[in-house]
Amino acid sequence: MRHEKKYRIEHSSLGEVKQVLLSHPVSFSTAFPDRHINSIYFDTAQLTSFLQNQDGISQRTKYRIRWYGDSLTNIKSPQLEIKIRDNEFGTKEITALPDFDLNNTELETIAKKYIPLELMPKVITRYKRSYYISHNQILRATVDTAVTYHGFGRYQYKTVPHLDPAIILELKCAKDEVTFLSEACQHIPYRIQKNSKYVNGIFGTSF
Repeated sequence: MRHEKKYRIEHSSLGEVKQVLLSHPVSFSTAFPDRHINSIYFDTAQLTSFLQNQDGISQRTKYRIRWYGDSLTNIKSPQLEIKIRDNEFGTKEITALPDFDLNNTELETIAKKYIPLELMPKVITRYKRSYYISHNQILRATVDTAVTYHGFGRYQYKTVPHLDPAIILELKCAKDEVTFLSEACQHIPYRIQKNSKYVNGIFGTSF
């Protein structure tokens, strides 16, 4: 299980956000090369997962297919992630999936094999992520930019994206390091707030 704090930043540049991390007392440094992250989120026809998030349900489960890389449609090394939320802590179960092409009918075939039948694809999220780690290896930080959302009509995704101009900063640690995380947050000059890319995607692609 891990704990995380999120910041939705709308009035600072990427350079300013990165400077906050690089000058932080825990001595953040780059942990991994930047890369694009793509996810297809699934939900029921009644948007059960979306509504549970909006209602603040403390225990909930979310299904998504995630892959890394520049291609939105030619999907290599995807994995099914079942995100499990228990109050302020979260974990996920991961299953490797076969490669597929989003422009064909392969998503439907994979979904019917690996995902509960009552769930349908609702949103694709895509963003560029930068990775940082504290000097003592306890705290991780990610910075997400160029966030876009694509809606779905059944298994056919909508090619015109919705752009989210915000920068998303997350600080993450293991469950037993919450005190260290709380202390580190005191040196972040932004407001902690709830942020779900899936929820943002539902709002962004509904019009």
